[in-house]
Amino acid sequence: MAIARQFGLLLWKNYLQQKRQILVTLVEIALPLLFAGILIVLRQRVPFKDYPNATLYQSFSVDGLPNPLDQFYHHYQLAYVPGNASVVRRVAEDVQRSLGPAISSVRGFETEEQFEDFVRKDPLSRKVLAAVVFEHSFTHDDESLPQQVSYHLRFTFSPRNAPAKEKSELNINNDFDWHTLNLFPLFQLPGPREQYDLQGGTPGYFREGFLAVQHAVNRAIMRSYNSTGAAWLLSRTRVVLRRFPFPPFIYDVFILAIQNQLPLLLVLSLTYTSLNIVRAVVQEKERKLKEYMRMMGLSNWLHWMAWFLMFFLFLSISMFFVTLLFCIKVSPNGAVLTYSDPTLVLVFLLVFAVATINFSFMISAFFSRGVCVCLKSQRGGGGGRLHLLLSYLPYLFLWPRYDLLSHAQKVSACLISNVAMAMGAQLLGMFEGKGGCVEPRGVRSPPALLLLDAPAYCHPTGAVAPAWPWRRKGDVEKALKGEFIEEEPAGLVSGVKINTPDKARS
Repeated sequence: MAIARQFGLLLWKNYLQQKRQILVTLVEIALPLLFAGILIVLRQRVPFKDYPNATLYQSFSVDGLPNPLDQFYHHYQLAYVPGNASVVRRVAEDVQRSLGPAISSVRGFETEEQFEDFVRKDPLSRKVLAAVVFEHSFTHDDESLPQQVSYHLRFTFSPRNAPAKEKSELNINNDFDWHTLNLFPLFQLPGPREQYDLQGGTPGYFREGFLAVQHAVNRAIMRSYNSTGAAWLLSRTRVVLRRFPFPPFIYDVFILAIQNQLPLLLVLSLTYTSLNIVRAVVQEKERKLKEYMRMMGLSNWLHWMAWFLMFFLFLSISMFFVTLLFCIKVSPNGAVLTYSDPTLVLVFLLVFAVATINFSFMISAFFSRGVCVCLKSQRGGGGGRLHLLLSYLPYLFLWPRYDLLSHAQKVSACLISNVAMAMGAQLLGMFEGKGGCVEPRGVRSPPALLLLDAPAYCHPTGAVAPAWPWRRKGDVEKALKGEFIEEEPAGLVSGVKINTPDKARS
């Protein structure tokens, strides 16, 4: 009962403090709604386009190299591995004839390692369009191809023929490499990828000549088995490719606003609340109120629990209405989060609020007055406006490289609550672009790591706050010179003198 009575008194104290600054409380509740309103305004102003019919594409041929790779002045080479087999050389020469004058010569290498060493050290390697590497070992020169042929093609790491607009890291569809690690782009929009590109766009399997070389190698292998039968068959057969049709869809560029701006708006919506949390806790410490309550037998964990419950109640109200604004259709253009489950969105926002409160507690534990993360102020917590934004900065460097990070690197980055929130909001935007709802995947999902961040911030808060009593220099002198303190008599010798008293905590 004593604990319940103390906890009730602490809640009453915090309630009175908030009651005396009712405007601050209203701003804390309304600010997240304001930033949610920004997305609603964007949702209303950004139009969408309905494609009621299936998207169909025309077929295209891969019999030759695409323009401008097919020009004779390039003088490309075609490499082949291994170079000790005459049948492989004949296949390479057949590919050369099929692809036209752009391939001026062929060059063989004994092993794939020799070819890689040539590419790294010889400047002439830039003239190699591709390498055909057969995954078989040939013991003598006149050995024929096996019944089951296995080969792979080697092209330059950086595509030669990519459009200029896709050679920038700021472009989410950048064409710096072949994207062989991804089945789909990192950020997707409703509808077919590169809707108006008949050959499929990035990665440039057509415009870099990959499809043409592959088709030419396949025909050359057929001729190496039976030149007469293959010639008769190929003369009556024409191979063309066509992009797969796409069903009716709604093209909505507002998905980009969710993917790019939702994390930042969520951080900004809690910046003022986090500032007030740091300021309230530090000011109480500065006025020695916490020390007086500790002397009266107050437990440390009750003190933090009372503060946590008060701020969590306020943020719960905000997050509930933010979820409503995000998930309810407020305009003909649709809701901000059309496909996401409102319950999942609410839980995600509440967990982020809990992590933000605990993170603010941890920041306040390190300071006793106007010193905050990297600034000094005359009022407690005055620099707290920076700590939340500074913890968001790592995400700005991780976001362009998200698909290059390993799972361990993403998990390590999510130990910062704002980074975990940003990656979670990014996942919401990615699934919105795919037209589906994000599904919880346990602790492997970045948003779920917020559940680990919240208690992780409690440990330094509980360890640092009692260990550092934060005694300011000059406090004793100020106390002795107060107007209610009698001055020491002059000319007398003290019998018993207490000098620099201190208090030790167990």
